[in-house]
Amino acid sequence: MKTAIKHMNADQIRSEIDAIERKRQAINAEQDDLFDRSEALAIQRRELTGKLSEIGKRLFEIAKSTTTVRGEVDGLFVQNSNLAEKVEEIMLAERVVYREIEASFSRDAALDRRENLVMKRSRELQSEAA
Repeated sequence: MKTAIKHMNADQIRSEIDAIERKRQAINAEQDDLFDRSEALAIQRRELTGKLSEIGKRLFEIAKSTTTVRGEVDGLFVQNSNLAEKVEEIMLAERVVYREIEASFSRDAALDRRENLVMKRSRELQSEAA
């Protein structure tokens, strides 16, 4: 990459700067989307965790009472299990989004390095022209 940039002329440098800017805008839009997805998943996880807590409290109340309705207990255990599975799925989706965010930041860092090399070459061309 360094060698190719060192041999670019002024027009190629301007074109490369434009391409870098377009890529940066795309990465920024992607990161905005990823952060929105991450926040939505976190909200879902918090809501489901709250429901799990409510079911757990109700199960505890039932366990303390002497008049337990077996059907209600079974239903709550099923709900509890289903919600726990959904929370696990959401947490997995969050991990996927976090990996995508990390990859996006890596691409952004690579773009920064390329931009620095292009700008260095641009300055060299300007000093040669002067």
